[in-house]
Amino acid sequence: MGIKGAFQPDAMGTNKYKFAPLGLVAITVSSISGIEQAIDKVELPDRTTVTGGNSKPVEFTIMTPMHHTLEHYALEAWYSEAIDPVSLTYKKVCTLQVISPSGQLVRTYLLQGCWLSNRKLPEFSMESEGEIALAEWTVNADSCQILT
Repeated sequence: MGIKGAFQPDAMGTNKYKFAPLGLVAITVSSISGIEQAIDKVELPDRTTVTGGNSKPVEFTIMTPMHHTLEHYALEAWYSEAIDPVSLTYKKVCTLQVISPSGQLVRTYLLQGCWLSNRKLPEFSMESEGEIALAEWTVNADSCQILT
């Protein structure tokens, strides 16, 4: 059963977005994993649950093309800020903007306290058919809040 006509025209898709760490060059991100944020919960003696009042930090991954040299070096520099001696500026503020098919800004999320906790380089093989080499970065953030 199709859902044609169930959505408003120019509905928000998952293929147009911008991920921008403030203070870094513009980063081309080919994909972003789902960003899930949960609120602490407390189990009461009667086995019901209530909010704990605090939201948990988030973790997600981004994929970036390695042939974008300037961007890759910027991410490497940001990643190295979290290695001992840890830089005072290793946590950055980032935005995730979601854009409609017509190019309108639909939603903006503010990610505070972002830092890179993992870097995964691609597997290289002579048998490859020329696929683009993508680096995978794990981003940790203290919070994810909707702005617009």
